[in-house]
Amino acid sequence: KHLNELALCHDGLQQRFTAAQEEVALLKKRLRDHKKVSDDALLKLEQESSIRINELKREHERALELKNRELLRLSEDARQETLKKEAEMKHRMQRELRKLHLENTFRAAAIREELS
Repeated sequence: KHLNELALCHDGLQQRFTAAQEEVALLKKRLRDHKKVSDDALLKLEQESSIRINELKREHERALELKNRELLRLSEDARQETLKKEAEMKHRMQRELRKLHLENTFRAAAIREELS
């Protein structure tokens, strides 16, 4: 009778052990599945962030190029404005010189007339 009880107890423990092993195997499979899903999601995020970083780099480079072109245009505009002002100043000085020369010519003629 005691041996029978032990055998029954052993069978119950054996069944519980087998069930626990099956549960462990199932949990391991679920863990592997979850790990694969998370690895795939991580890889996808890495790829998306790499793409976004490259897009941001290109946008930054384009913005720098536009600013550089604008700077060059402004620089050229300033150079043209300087040349225009220099030409105007030269023209104004030539007029002043002609005016002074004419005044000196009249004075010289007046002095010559006084002396003669």
